[in-house]
Amino acid sequence: MNKNIETKEISISINDGTMIQVNGRKTLIKDLLSMTEEGILLKNVELPNKGEEIDIWANLSIGNANLTNYEERTKVIKNIASIARKNNIKGINIVLSDNNKDSERFIIELAPRLNEIGIITNIIKNTDIQKDMYENIVSYIITN
Repeated sequence: MNKNIETKEISISINDGTMIQVNGRKTLIKDLLSMTEEGILLKNVELPNKGEEIDIWANLSIGNANLTNYEERTKVIKNIASIARKNNIKGINIVLSDNNKDSERFIIELAPRLNEIGIITNIIKNTDIQKDMYENIVSYIITN
């Protein structure tokens, strides 16, 4: 996979079920992933027919998850990668509740791991995000 990531800013809706065009491909935004104290949960939702040429970008809300421990972050990252690969998810949209150091560290560790297996990482921009922190790490900084 391409190791050099050029971060772009795009303005799209991240509402569940929104269909967008990204780089000439149909992309469906889905609320699929939820972070809990037990780890990552895949919500029980229907995905488009596998025969359709639609990429899936899954929203992942970090919320107030405790990401201070390296081993826990590593376990969560492995779970996200496994779920995304098994469900043919092409992108993960990370919704941050605030911009704390643990979330930054998590994204900095998650994005390269997903990139290795062909899955892009995006963040949803909020007022607290320091955009330059994520340059060349995530594919898209999404404003909506």
